[in-house]
Amino acid sequence: MKFTKYFEFTKLRPDRVDIREEWIAEAFYRPIFEEVQNDGRIK
Repeated sequence: MKFTKYFEFTKLRPDRVDIREEWIAEAFYRPIFEEVQNDGRIK
C-alpha cells in the first residue's frame, strides 16, 4: 500500500507501533462501515 508521509511518521509513535500493516489493509479493503461526509470525504 501507498501511505502519506504523515501516516508513515504517525505509525512510528509508541502508541501505534503494535498496529500491523495487514490490519490496515484489511480495514481499507473490507470496511465494516463507510460514511460519506458533506465535503465528499469517506470516513
